[in-house]
Parts: sequence; structure tokens; C-alpha cells
Amino acid sequence: MSPCRSFPMSPHDQSHMSLEPCNRALITISSHNLCWSAFYDGCLCPKGVEIKERLIYAVTDIMCQGWSYEGATGPAFWKDYFPICGLAQQSPINIYEGDVQETTMQPFAFINYNTLDAVTMANNGHSVVIDLSRVEPKLISGGGLMDTYQAAQFHFHWGSTDSKGSEHLISSQMYPMELHIVHYNTKYENLSVAVDKPDGLAVLGFMFEVGVDNAAYSEIVTGLAQVKTDGASTSLATMNLQSLIADTADFFRYKGSLTTPACFESVTWTVFKSTIKISKAQLAAFRTVLDSQNRPLVDNYRPVQPLYGRVVEASFSPNIKWGYLDDQASRWALTYEACGGQRQSPIDILPSGSQLDETLPDFQFYNYDTTQGIAMELSNNGHTAEVSFTSGTISIAGGGLGETYVAAQFHLHWGSTNMKGSEHKVDGNAYPAELHIVHYKASLGSLGAAVKRSRGLAVLGFFLEISESDNPALKPLMDALVNVRNPGSTAYALPQAFSLDSILPPSFTNFYRYDGSLTTPGCFESVVWTVFRETIPISSSQLSLLRSLKSSEKVDGVSAPLQDNFREVQPIGNRIVRRNFRFAASWSYEGPTGVQFWSQTYPKCASDGASAQSPINIKDTSAKYDDILPITLLNYGSTQGVAWELSNNGHTVTATLTSGDIGISGGGFSDTYKVAQFHLHWGSSSDRGSEHLINSKAYPMELHIVHYGESRGSVSQALTHPNGLAVLGFMFEISAADNPFLTPIVEKLKDIKYKGNSTALSIFSLRNIIPKSLDRFYRYSGSLTTPGCFESVTWTVFRSTISISESQLQEFREVMSSDIDPATNTYKPMVNNYRPPQPINGRVVFANFQLDPDAAPGVQASLILCALCSLFSAIVLAQGKF
Repeated sequence: MSPCRSFPMSPHDQSHMSLEPCNRALITISSHNLCWSAFYDGCLCPKGVEIKERLIYAVTDIMCQGWSYEGATGPAFWKDYFPICGLAQQSPINIYEGDVQETTMQPFAFINYNTLDAVTMANNGHSVVIDLSRVEPKLISGGGLMDTYQAAQFHFHWGSTDSKGSEHLISSQMYPMELHIVHYNTKYENLSVAVDKPDGLAVLGFMFEVGVDNAAYSEIVTGLAQVKTDGASTSLATMNLQSLIADTADFFRYKGSLTTPACFESVTWTVFKSTIKISKAQLAAFRTVLDSQNRPLVDNYRPVQPLYGRVVEASFSPNIKWGYLDDQASRWALTYEACGGQRQSPIDILPSGSQLDETLPDFQFYNYDTTQGIAMELSNNGHTAEVSFTSGTISIAGGGLGETYVAAQFHLHWGSTNMKGSEHKVDGNAYPAELHIVHYKASLGSLGAAVKRSRGLAVLGFFLEISESDNPALKPLMDALVNVRNPGSTAYALPQAFSLDSILPPSFTNFYRYDGSLTTPGCFESVVWTVFRETIPISSSQLSLLRSLKSSEKVDGVSAPLQDNFREVQPIGNRIVRRNFRFAASWSYEGPTGVQFWSQTYPKCASDGASAQSPINIKDTSAKYDDILPITLLNYGSTQGVAWELSNNGHTVTATLTSGDIGISGGGFSDTYKVAQFHLHWGSSSDRGSEHLINSKAYPMELHIVHYGESRGSVSQALTHPNGLAVLGFMFEISAADNPFLTPIVEKLKDIKYKGNSTALSIFSLRNIIPKSLDRFYRYSGSLTTPGCFESVTWTVFRSTISISESQLQEFREVMSSDIDPATNTYKPMVNNYRPPQPINGRVVFANFQLDPDAAPGVQASLILCALCSLFSAIVLAQGKF
């Protein structure tokens, strides 16, 4: 490969070539002892510079073959050859209208934009470029620009379909094409001089939308046939730049870069709100152009780049309104960047997955218990009822916060029924309302200064629970709601402040802690969340007063009730939820927290006439045949990249998949399901232990492999959705010999004897422990068999069994539960950790196999007995004794 080859210029750089002979280096790339100077007419290796062959091949591949929009020379690799492309002020970007900062900017002044010109249009292999260097100078000023800029060229970016093509996105919307008019600052000699200066370039961006034929583009569209191949050019006789653009009154502004190599961060970007209309046929004409490899020149856009804290200004008010109706909250991330972040709130707090952190100290509360010098103002902002502190200082410290935080306001979230309303959930359970007390870091001085700063805010969250009688502490607040019934009504100064302590639980010391975000736009990830375990009572009649408020959202022109003003829980990702308290055994399999009492604490566990609880007694006589396709196992036999953690949670032995991707599909499932964990249930003797019964027969142990729907993203997200989980159930039968495939688990049981113990499971194949034949199974809809008993499980219970020896089973019985024996004050053995069968309540159990006498010992015995009965009857009849 020759080190001296021509260097392909970007559309932005190439336009200067017609201004003057290129006699200066445009780009210099240095890599250790390798130096390249790129020129229009070739690349020169300066004298005295040692060129190392291995570096030549690394760099010249893209420099001499050209950058592109796909493959090894595509946007993902530009930064490897053009380091500027990896810096922090790159373009294009997604312009989130909810995040823009409205700024007063004068209108643009366009000079000579309306003249008719003869210009040259060329195909440079990356775009179609119209050269403006030889026409009467077209200038822009105003529009917030500090200088005057001269147009050098304009070009286009378009997609292979009408749903994509633009480089910039506006509130996450992509357009089919984007026009860039490239200008250079007139204080510089030309584009090539200005290209790498911080104030060197100004680019105007216009989006296209599909409409009718645009006559102003007719000559350009017709000329595309003449520039079909790379390097081809043609003349346009009557180009009028003003006619090509849309209204320029409303625009966005930010500092960015060229969107093609070398990606110089020298561009003041102006992206206009109004769009240019163009027909489908005209758009299709652009797609007939070929690139430098004689392939269709389409999708010539760079993906959006991170903002990295840059501010996008707007010359107008985008007037973005957010709300909760029609699942709007799920679309906030389209308009507010942070709402699509990785540390969003609220979350579903899973107590069993939280980590005990007894180093979290108690809180210190300052002026929480006083009204002296405290003034409060109640308002309805259209989204919630909010109480602001207008005088006095209320603050918190301790609690692991590290600094003092000052209370700014508190507000509530509530539902349209008592079954929902809170933002956070606990084990998938929602509360009817939730109180948030918002504090800002004292050292930052104000809520506004803290809202975007990491850990700038500390929010205390309290759940509200229904009580039979009114909570008198809430009366001052409830009585005042009538004054702010309508959104935006004048804030109401509470005639008498009440202490925050008075509305909070009598004692609140137990809490969960995690890092998250505001739960409303802009969703800034600046919040240290503290969610307390203790709850606040509120009556249904008091909740109805909150529901009597009106929101800022309208339905058929009428203000909608202000209710269901909560955001759904967000993925927790790799965040850790900590807690400062130890759990008491909240449920068990015996005694006052045993199975028969679960529903008192976990209402979904109730086995009423409408419930769909698990396990059940599966009876062949009532099962219905259904030709369900076989289940496909995905990576069940894999050990490469797969890791498991074996743990004792006080109720069972669980193996959690910590890395790797294992799942199932087919088998009548509408989704692919991913393995989360597996666990077991067993008895104190071998005549009991399984949760499901088959034809009233119990087995000594049962294995449950828990999967969540891939579309749900996690177990916590799937828990509360119908068919969110798929559990495979396998029965065990006693064998004389040990099952060698269970050895990796059995050998580790001594390491997890007590609750909270965990250990890595050595190389282990999930496929090995389940039966070879998976052809025959039962299928029904049910629930988790442990609290909170969510009815979100598609159950598959297999007929083939797994073997286990008595000695192996005994190892499981020596693991300890979280239950305490009061006589000895020691932990009880973990045995009989099964829930009894629940009422089937009209549910249908399907079997994917034809039931026959050989299918089950119980059925076979019944059929033999019936046959004997029939024979006896026949004999009696024959003897005339009936």
C-alpha cells in the first residue's frame, strides 16, 4: 500500500476547493513517529519523518480508502482515525425540547439569499453538494450570531426509507432528510482557514417532511440523474436559496462540530423548527445516487452524539407539556433526555434483594417538630398538590447523606383507586399514595442550583395506607385543598403551619436507600432517595379530597381529575438498594406467619373464589388435551460464560444466574423467557415435599426454574404482568444411587447452611439436572407459590422426574431456615418448605399428551379397579342376581 494516496474530503471541507488552489494542509494527523499531511492533490510524507510500516497500515486504510457510513470505516470507528470525532462537543445531537433553554435572540438577516444563481452540483461519494463559492456572497447575521458568516455550500443527508435520514433528532423524532447550509466566519479568509477555529463555522439545519412535490427543488431533483456516480457534477441554472428553506423564525442553537470527519468542533449550529415539505417521489430521486463504492447512497447520516452537559437554546418557547394521561409518562424520554437515563426513579423495592447496611446512621431532623417561624404555601401545579416552605429553615443531616440538606417542599402522588397511587412499590405492591419531602444540599444554596447536581437532592418518601378513620394530623392540609382545586390557581398561604413531624409516622427509623432521579420531567439523576418502611394512615374520604383536584390535562376540553399522578417503576439496572434494618421473618411455612396467615400481610395470597393461586393438585381426569408445541431450550447446556450463585434466603436454596444468557421459547409461549434463578421445595420425609401434586400424589422434592419475559426486561418488571413469568416445575423421585448431576449443588450446601450465606456454584450445566425427555407436560396459569403470590406465572409441570438419593435429600434437610425454635433459640431445619395446593377455581389445566393408563401410576390403578368392577357387575348380571 502506497503511503501517498489522495485523501477524500468531507462535504463541509470539499467546498473550498473552488475558491483557490489548495496549497495548505487541511489536516495533520500525528501518531507517534508517523505524520500525515492531507492535501487535495495527494498526501505528502514530510522529510525526516520515520514512517513505521505497521502504523501506515493502521492509518492509511481509512485515509486512502475513505471514511464511510457503515462497516469498519463507519461512524463508530471515525474517532480511531480522526481523534476529534471522539471529543465532547460533537454533532449531531438529539434536541430534547423539554430540556432546551429559552433565550432571546434577534431574527436572522439573510443577504443575497433571494438571488438567482448558476451553481454546480456534485456527488462526492458521501452526499450531493451544491457549491456556493462562485456566486454573489450569501451572508447571514443576527440570529444570536456574533459575526457575519458567508455560505460556502449546502448538502443533504437522507435515509433509505421515509422514517429516517436526518442527522439531528427533535424530541427523538428522525426526519427523512436534512439540509445543511455551511457558512464560514467572514473574519477568516475562506472555509479552509475557518474550519478548525472555535467560531469558524455556522451551519443552518432544516428538516424535511413528506408532502406534495416542492417546485423549488425540481431543478435539483432533475439534476440528480446527472450526478449519479461519485465525482460526477452538473450545472444548475437558476438556484434560489431562499426558496429552498423553511420559515426561520423559530430555531434551536448549540455549539457542536462537523458531522463528518475530521469532526472539527468549530460549528455554531442552528436547527430550525419549521420543516421543508418534499414529495415521496422527490425523496426517492435522492436514493438513486451512488456512493464511492457504486452502492446506493443512502443512510448517509451520523448517529446522534452525547450532549455532555451542553445547553441547547431556543429562540422560542417550545411549550412542551407533560402529563400522566394515556401513558404519557412512558414517552417522557422522547422529550426530556434524562428521563431515559440508567438511574431513574421510582423503582420496585425488592426487600429480599436489598443489602443490609448497618453503618447507615440515624437521621437528625432540624425544625421538623416546630411551627415557630415556619410558613407554608399550598399550590396545585396541575400535576400534584405541593406545599412550599416560604419562611423558616427545616433541614436534615445524618442518615448517610454526608451533608446537611434543606427542605424546599413536599408533595403527594395518589391513585384513582386505593389499589394504586404510590410511585415506589415494595415487592410489586403499590400503596394508595406516597409523600415526598424534597431537600436540596445546603452548600449549593437553592433547589434550582442543586437539581442537576449529583446527589444535589435528598428526597424522603413515605407510603400512605388506608385507615378506617380520618388522620387528624392531615386535617389542616385536607381542609385547604378546596382553595387550590383548579390547576394554576393562586397559591394558598396556610393560615397556620403544621409541623412536618405531625403528619409523619410516630416512629420512622427503618428505611431503604438508593441513588435515583426526580420522578417528573426533567428526571434529573440527582436524588439520594430514602424510602421509609413505616407508613402514614389516611382515610378513603381524605384521599377523595385529593382526587377532587383538577389537573392541567384536558379530556374533550375539560380539565381531567388530578389522580393517577405517578410514574411507573423504572429498571433498577445494576444499582444496589441498601437498608438500615434487619428483617424479622415476615412469612414462613408454619406458626403465626405460616401459609394460612399469608393473606393477612400479602392480600394477593388469598385463595378466594376468583383467585388463580399456585400450587394445585393436577388431576389427569380433569386435564384437557392441547397439542402444545415442544419447549425449546436456549443455552440450557452452556457453561461458557455462565455463572451461578447459590444462596440460602431463609426459605429455600436458590441458584441465581449472575452472568450468561439462558432461556426458553416455543412451547406455546408468546415471548422468549430468560432464566433468572431456580430453587427447590422439599419435605421432612420422602412422602412429602413437592408443592404441586399429580393425581393427589406428593413427591419428595420439586424444582422450579423461574424465567421472566424478555420483553419485560427483569423479574421485578415481570412480576405484576399477566404471563410475565414462566416457571418450569420438575418432580423428584427417590433413587438408590446418588444423582451425579446434583453433586455440584449438594457439595455446596454446607457453605450456605444459614440464611444470608451464598457461594459461587462451580461449572454447572442446567440441562444436566433436568430429565432428558421434556415431551410431556401440563400447563396452567397461576401464581408465585410464595409471598407476594403474584398471579403472573405460566406454569409448566413436567411428567418426567429427576432422581435423587435419600442421602442427597438429607443434605438439603440439614440446611437451616430463618425460623427460630423458641425452646432452644436456635434456627430450625429448612424442611416442609412447600405451600399446600390451592383451589383451581375453574381454571383449565392442559396436557400436551394423550392421557392413557400407562401415563400415571395413579390413573393406571384406577382404570384396573374400574375394570374389575365392570367384570364383577357382568358376572352378577349373568347370574341373574341384580
